Amino acid sequence: MHNSGATNASSHVGERNIKKRAEHKAMGRRGREEAYKGKRKEEEMEERREDRKRERNRKAEERRCWHKRREAADKERLCEKQKEERERVRNVNVAGEEREREREREKTSTREDRGGEGAGDVCTLKYYSQMKYRAGPAGTQRARIFLDLI
Repeated sequence: MHNSGATNASSHVGERNIKKRAEHKAMGRRGREEAYKGKRKEEEMEERREDRKRERNRKAEERRCWHKRREAADKERLCEKQKEERERVRNVNVAGEEREREREREKTSTREDRGGEGAGDVCTLKYYSQMKYRAGPAGTQRARIFLDLI
């Protein structure tokens, strides 16, 4: 019986030790979890600090570089003006080309319209020599007159 009591007592101590050890482990684990949470919180805080710092720097840079933005805007407006000017010039050129085409159409009218011989021949002649050959062997004088008409 005494023996059994001793075993009981020792087993009780063992149980208590096991319990204590389990508690101790659990505390350690909780401690590690808390430490991890704390570390994570610290990292988040650090991240926020970095973000605020970046934001401050960006704003300061904007304040320092307002003239660059203004120059960019001026450049943009200038480009816009130049584009409009080119468009206007192009429109003028198109009108000029239209007049030129009209003149060309008048030039390419038939000799019949001009009152020359060889009715029906289309005349698109820019050079006197071409005119001479087109006008025929006796047509040099006629060619000169025709060129004067153009």
